[in-house]
Parts: sequence; C-alpha cells; structure tokens
Amino acid sequence: MKSQKKIIFLCLIISILSVFLYFLYFTHSKAEKSVVFQEGLQNVIVAIGSEPRTLDPRKATDANGMRIVDLLFQSLVRLGPRLEVLPSAAHSWSYKNNTYVFVIDKKLKFSNGRVLTKEDLLFSFEEYRFGKSPFSSSFDIITSVDVEEKDQNFILKIKLKKKSAKFLTSDLPVLKILPKVEVLSNGSHFQKKPVGTGPFKLESRSANQVVLKARSDVNPAPKINEVTFKVIRDDYTRFQKMLNGEIDIMQSEISFQKVGYFLDQQDDFQVFRKPSTSVTYLLINFKDPCLVEKEMREFLAFSIDRSPIIKHKLKGFARPAVTILNPNNFFFNSHLKGFSYDFQKSREIFNHLSKECRQKYFSLKTSSARTAVDHGKVLALQLKKAGLKLKIESFEWGTFYGDLNAGRFQLALLKWVGAIDPDIYRLAFHSEEHPPKGRNRGFYKNIILDQLLNRGISMMDKEKRRLIYNQVQKIIQEELVFIPLWHEEQITVARKNILNYDLSDNGDFTYLMEIIKINWP
Repeated sequence: MKSQKKIIFLCLIISILSVFLYFLYFTHSKAEKSVVFQEGLQNVIVAIGSEPRTLDPRKATDANGMRIVDLLFQSLVRLGPRLEVLPSAAHSWSYKNNTYVFVIDKKLKFSNGRVLTKEDLLFSFEEYRFGKSPFSSSFDIITSVDVEEKDQNFILKIKLKKKSAKFLTSDLPVLKILPKVEVLSNGSHFQKKPVGTGPFKLESRSANQVVLKARSDVNPAPKINEVTFKVIRDDYTRFQKMLNGEIDIMQSEISFQKVGYFLDQQDDFQVFRKPSTSVTYLLINFKDPCLVEKEMREFLAFSIDRSPIIKHKLKGFARPAVTILNPNNFFFNSHLKGFSYDFQKSREIFNHLSKECRQKYFSLKTSSARTAVDHGKVLALQLKKAGLKLKIESFEWGTFYGDLNAGRFQLALLKWVGAIDPDIYRLAFHSEEHPPKGRNRGFYKNIILDQLLNRGISMMDKEKRRLIYNQVQKIIQEELVFIPLWHEEQITVARKNILNYDLSDNGDFTYLMEIIKINWP
C-alpha cells in the first residue's frame, strides 16, 4: 500500500513539473515571437515579371515602372487603396473658381538630404507641361502655376483654363515633384540616379533587380528596411522561388494555373483576390490598308473565342471584356453587349473581303512574357482557323514597346493597367494622342469622338459625365477601334509571415509602406 502511495505521489509531482515546464516554454516562446515581431524591420522580396523601362517619372508608362516610381517620388496628392484622394507632398488643398491651392511643408526633403525649394516645384510643372513627357497633354489645361512662401509652408496655386473632372484624381497623381538641380545636372542619366521625396530611395539597380531602401526621415516611415524587386520573367521560375522561400510577395505575377496550389496551402501562404482595373485587348493599327476597313475588324471580332482562354489558361480568374472599363466601374456602359464568337459569321465576312486582304499575311505581335505568348498562340490559331494568314511574333518588352510607338505592327496583344477614370478613352483614342507624344498607338482618328472626349474632361456633374462616356463607349464598340478580350482578377500570393498586406484597387505598391515581415517558425 505504501509503495502504491509513493508511486501516485511521484506521478503527481511529475505532472506538476510537466505543466510548469510547459508554461515556461510557452511564455518564453511567446515573448521571443513578440520580440521578433517588434524587430521585424527586414528586407521584403517582391517578384515582378519585367524590368521597369525607366525610373524617370516623366517617362515611365509601363506598370512596374510607374508603381516603383510612386515609391521614390511624391505627387501633390495620390490615390488611396480604395481610389480616394489622399495627401502626398501637399498636406491640404482647396478649390475655387478653377483654381487649386495646395499647402506644402517647406521642410520636405529629397532622398539626398536636400530641402525642397520653390524652384523645384515650378520646375516640376514645367517638365510635365512643356517637356517631352507622354503625360504632357494632361496638363494642357493649366493656365498658370505660382508658388509663394508663407510661414513654414509653400502655397502652390494652379489655375486651370476650365473645369476638369479628373484633374485631381487622374492628372496630378502622375506629376511627381522633381529636384531641379539634380535633373539638369544628370540629364538623361537622371533615371539611373533618381532623387525624389518619396518614402523610399534607390539603393541599386540591375537588369535582374531593383533595390529600394526605406527612408527614416519621412513621416510616416515604412515599417520595413528594404524592398527588393526581383525581375523573374518566367512564370514557373517565380512559382518555384515562391515555394522555396526566395520570394515574399507575388502581386499579379502568378500564373493562374498555380493559384489553386497556394489556395490549398494556406498554412504557409496567403492568397488575396480582387476585381482588376486592367484589360487585355487586341490593338489594331489603323494605318494598315486592310485593318482600316470595318469589315476586316468585324471578322477579327467574330473569329475570337475568349471562353477557352478564360476557362483553361486563366482558370476562371477572369471575365470577358466589353470595353476598357471593368463592369464595376461607375462609368461603364451597361447597355453594351460584347462581341460573341461566331465562326460561321466570321467566315461569311471573310469571303466578302477584298482578294488582297484575304491573301495578305498579317502579324500578331506580343511581348516575350510566357503568358502573352501562350495567349497569342491561341488567338493566332483561332484567326487562322477562320481563314486569316497570320504569323505570331514575340519580342522582349523594350523592342515590343518601341515597335508599338513607331507603328511597326498590324495586330498586337496588350494589357492596359489601371483603367479607373474614363478619361482613359482620351489617352487611348483621341487623335491628339498619337505617338510619340501620346498613347493612341492604333493611330485611330474620329472627330466626333474627339469632341465627346473633350467634353468629358470638363464635365463636373458625375451623372452627366457618365452619359458622355456611355456615348464614347458606344462609338468605340460600333467602330471596333480595338477588340477587348478579358478582365483578369488581381491575385496576390504572400508568405504567411507578411502582415498588414492590403491589395489596393489600382494594384499599386503603396502597401509596402504598411507591411511587416516577421520570422515564421
């Protein structure tokens, strides 16, 4: 009996000790994780599929270039994650009688430590208004820009020729504050040594990566120390590096074929999904004597079947496009119906084309990105099946982009990123927006459309403005100025140790201001 009592007593002691040791381990582990969380200022690695063409904000028009530029430079105001207007370089503003007044702190500094001057502000507007920037037409509406000093602030006044419904939301966020002395002294090399007032500064750049260092002298400062944008052009390679822990975030850079894998591995990864503001489309060159004929463009529209691409290539993470704007956009014309695949009709139209156009060889150009090539091949097969003699040509982005601006193409597969304000129709189709100044790369021209687009800019009443752009979208569809294909979803995959990530509606990189990276057991 005594021995039994001893055994029970020993078991009780062992149990108490076990509970005590577990408690010590748990509290120590928790405290250790808390320290890691607080000290989580680390380097975050973001995968991008293509190298930014330039980091000069006056010339950056590709998605990655513009998004990285937004981290290096400030605008007077910026669009927030829900597309609301937020302060940036200016901390307050007012509007009256076609004049905007912005208040800017005189203590604002560039990343090289130099304090902002009145001359920098005036110079920035001169560069965008009168320089060789693809954005210059957006600032033709400005009559004058004046800057005066008052106490600890600069008071910047912008007088407009007329009302503009999109000046604050679309135009000003593009115009970045530039350092006059550094721009003039570095000339064309400024993009290699960009100096801005943004929350990050350029640490290094190569063909394979762009490294940004967080600035501690801005308020608010980023919560991470550094961000490295890894240029990984191949989808499968990005996928593998994400699995291996070499990448922290892939934003809109994941093959839809691989999304399901990460959805099934949510102990290690986070998947964020949101409707996209981008549209994939077929660009048509109106300088081509066959493509300028509407019948030819109708043939193209009826020959294309989007459904197999959306179902098999995009795994259902997309929806057919009717026009540039996503159906969720306030200005989308809901009365329009997109072109549906009709092989019989396409063959009938083809047989009525001129002999020259039926026998002519056409080229479909794409970038060398794997998804672009894959989608281009499917479209090419469909068009060939309908009777078109067609070859597909793929080029690295720089060559591809140069050919588009020079008009050296017939058909091209493209994606327009950030279709938010309906003024995008002016940028894409107004006759004054032909390259090299603008982005009407199809060289389309329509006087009636131009007049509507000019009216749309100055219409401040939102409902009346919607009616104007409903007409714009109707004309563009009737004329088949381009062939909209699909709207992809925005999908981001992040490792589980990335906290505070918020996928913005416009897909920018401003989330890097708020995220935290912690050590993960």
